[in-house]
Amino acid sequence: MKKEPSRFVAIVDDSPLARHATKYVLSSNNIAIAFTSENGKECIDKLTEVSQKPDIILLDLEMPVMNGFQTAVIVKSQWPEIKIIALSGSDDRESISKSLAAGADYFLSKHREPAALVDLIYSIFEEISLQ
Repeated sequence: MKKEPSRFVAIVDDSPLARHATKYVLSSNNIAIAFTSENGKECIDKLTEVSQKPDIILLDLEMPVMNGFQTAVIVKSQWPEIKIIALSGSDDRESISKSLAAGADYFLSKHREPAALVDLIYSIFEEISLQ
């Protein structure tokens, strides 16, 4: 897979292990990390502060302080060009529908293999490049 240094991903998850593991997987696949956050409020704060906005946010749905559903609504209202991949261990129809209704562009179960996430990110980068 080719490296695209002009594309960035943010990781938002309350689990330190999930954040670090995801960062490792993405970095190992030449995907640049804009920032990591432990909840939605921290993500929104960072989005307002950073000059380099992420192209994609990997957004855990169940988090304290501000959950992924609330975060997706705010991100899409203020930065509609940012793509959101909702991530959840609950991959039932209701969670999927609720995340997409909140503004997520994609949903990926946390039970999938890491390669599925990497493939999805690269396909989104390709889609963004064609726009």
